[in-house]
Amino acid sequence: MDLNIYTDLSFLTYAGDSYQQSIHSIQDSPVQALQGDGVTLSCNYSSATYFFWYRQYPSSPPQFLIKEYMELSGFTLKKDSDKKMFHLEISAAAVTDSALYYCALRPTQGQ
Repeated sequence: MDLNIYTDLSFLTYAGDSYQQSIHSIQDSPVQALQGDGVTLSCNYSSATYFFWYRQYPSSPPQFLIKEYMELSGFTLKKDSDKKMFHLEISAAAVTDSALYYCALRPTQGQ
């Protein structure tokens, strides 16, 4: 079965202020995968201290999925500080993974 996985960007509100951080998704079009395939979604950032991913199903609000240093079966958040990227790895895609994914961050203090 062919799955469609979408990514988008998000700005996280922190301490009551909205920070316009430079963050964007690497994927310009839906990621397609077969059931059981490994999938990696990626975002670039300019500066941040903490990273998050959210998932949104059709007709539903976004739901928190995973944050840095958190363990969640089937999902891993990895950060590449040298390239200023962070990734969501889905170990084995399932039909329930067909959704819109948002990358988000908590900005560095003073940004």
